[in-house]
Amino acid sequence: MTDDLTGQDEKAKGDLIDQVEKVETAGMAVTRQWYGLWSEGMRYFFSEQDYKLGVHEDWDWVIINYIWPVAMQEISKLAKNFPKIVALPFKTDDPGEVEAAEVWQGGTQWQWQEKLDMRLNQISAIFCGKIFGYIVSHVYWEDKVEWDEKDKRWLGDVKYKLWNPAFFWADGDEKINEGNCGTVRWAELTWAQSRWPQFK
Repeated sequence: MTDDLTGQDEKAKGDLIDQVEKVETAGMAVTRQWYGLWSEGMRYFFSEQDYKLGVHEDWDWVIINYIWPVAMQEISKLAKNFPKIVALPFKTDDPGEVEAAEVWQGGTQWQWQEKLDMRLNQISAIFCGKIFGYIVSHVYWEDKVEWDEKDKRWLGDVKYKLWNPAFFWADGDEKINEGNCGTVRWAELTWAQSRWPQFK
């Protein structure tokens, strides 16, 4: 009886994976339709929008590009911008809440500035926004967040990823809390097997 149930579970997992792959394939088919537009966006960004006209040897290249200086202007504002994150307690007369707010403030500031280097990610996001027309950003908690008493450290942590828009897909019903969307990524087999041993 147990063997039968195990077989059914494996079949259900296989069916689910097949279904997810079909949704992803359909979504990426839509994403690929934008590749030509993105190529043109890249040419405009790097001032190669007149590449089809041909270049004369004795002519200087004419720069007609507004996108590059706009992006550089935004980036220059971030060059020395280190925001201070402020966490406020709900009750200012409660010493415990004040102390907890200070801990959260320090931790969040460290995550933003040191661990995740969000300023650099913001600069990269400006490039994505100007070339692709939209930005795909993902903040998530790695699961299995627990304290390792032996090594005195947390297992699992907050992660951040600025995805390349060319690998983001949506199924056409993308609205708030509706539709499917996702990203395509590659991982080493050994890492994936250790990360999801139940699928090994």
